[in-house]
Amino acid sequence: MENRRLVSGLQWLSLLTPVGLSVFVLMSLGQIWTARWRHPFDLEWMEGGMLAHAWRLSNGEPLYVAPGPDFIPYIYPPGYAWVLSTLGQFLPLGYPLGRAVSLAGMVMAASAILAFTLRHRSTWMGAWVSGLLGATVFLLAYPDSGAFYDLVRPDSLALGLTAWALVLGLEKQGKWVALGGLMLFASFTMKQNMAVFGVPIVLALWHREGLGRAVWFALWSAGPALLFVGWMQGSTDGHFLRYLLAAPAAHGLKAVRFFPGFSMEIGLAMPLASLFTVLGAALLLCTRWRHRGGLAFVGLVSLGLCVGLLGAFMQVPRGIRAGGSWENGAGFAACAISLGVLGVWALQATRRKRLQWGWIFALSLAVVTVVSVLFMRGHHGGYLNVYMPLHWGLGLSVAVLSTAVLDWVKEGTGERWVGGVIYSAAMLGVLSHGFMQLKPDVLTPTAADVEAGEAWVEALRKRVGPVLSPYAPWL
Repeated sequence: MENRRLVSGLQWLSLLTPVGLSVFVLMSLGQIWTARWRHPFDLEWMEGGMLAHAWRLSNGEPLYVAPGPDFIPYIYPPGYAWVLSTLGQFLPLGYPLGRAVSLAGMVMAASAILAFTLRHRSTWMGAWVSGLLGATVFLLAYPDSGAFYDLVRPDSLALGLTAWALVLGLEKQGKWVALGGLMLFASFTMKQNMAVFGVPIVLALWHREGLGRAVWFALWSAGPALLFVGWMQGSTDGHFLRYLLAAPAAHGLKAVRFFPGFSMEIGLAMPLASLFTVLGAALLLCTRWRHRGGLAFVGLVSLGLCVGLLGAFMQVPRGIRAGGSWENGAGFAACAISLGVLGVWALQATRRKRLQWGWIFALSLAVVTVVSVLFMRGHHGGYLNVYMPLHWGLGLSVAVLSTAVLDWVKEGTGERWVGGVIYSAAMLGVLSHGFMQLKPDVLTPTAADVEAGEAWVEALRKRVGPVLSPYAPWL
């Protein structure tokens, strides 16, 4: 009896210790975002431009017009500007409003990780703990996205809508699938590249429910999107697609961002979390080798690790980052299988049919995420914010793997409490490493930044004649 109580206590310790650190990390992130939310000037060069887009809509002026000295729109759809313009009818249109919308989108994305684990796992407590830890890992990747989560830009809101489209699109009831399709359409109106995330949903629904349900989701997502594009194209005299497609196509690609740049940057983004998902998945599946497909997935993980080691070896003589080759290798391994760790969730399923569609969803989501992010980063002008979907996928992978670990620990007593303690220590290391990368003094605006902004405003007031500036149009 005493031994059973000891095991139960250690299992609870493996749950609650990382949760305590996770809450502390979230409070620290909240302090950073609060300080940035109140900053009265641009935190990034496109913030003022997005506010100018919303201002034009509020004043009945079009966005997609022929380029000229007065206005040239960004290469984004108008969804985010529409949201700001609508809210600006009731609240002051400015930096705080735009950042609040982005923070809401970020919370949506993080909560979708929790919702996914609650929906697709059986252990209630383990799902809550795992979802919280996965969401925290995603939020801790904030500096690795260029600190874009809270900016007056469409990135966070588009990701939040896409994340919930992935959650709702896999539901059994048709009304939730339709809502998921509409959310994917809404994310498409924020950033056009988000449309590709409909592919894994359609493939999973097709395999699980049949062609009819897959078509149902496509009708509620691609249908409104096609009508939207046609309407925008007709109402803008053809300028809409020129800005969204023709202008980006003229930018070209930069090969160095594909390799070694991509593997290096992913490796530096939460490398311990990447290793946790890769090695943890391999260990878990080795203990469950009798499951159908288990050996195949372990082989896939092993292949990813081999590719990662090869990537690390190739980058050592390049001198990409002194002492950072192991992080590069971890990142390359994470890219090789990335969201494929969701196969753990699929393999834990009880029914064979669910197992199969879970595999399809996991692997197609991995391929779509990595390929789309890779090409957006390689695109001339693509910045670190394009990694946000991959960071979200990393958080989801940690959450899914955590539920599998906690279920495994709970299944028995005896030596399995050791696994719980090891898991707790691993998650403490993941969260601590991410927390140490935050650097609040770099991310938080200072009084000197405010003084510089005020001096710039004063200089603008003294200017006689037009001011041509794409960097500070709101000022």
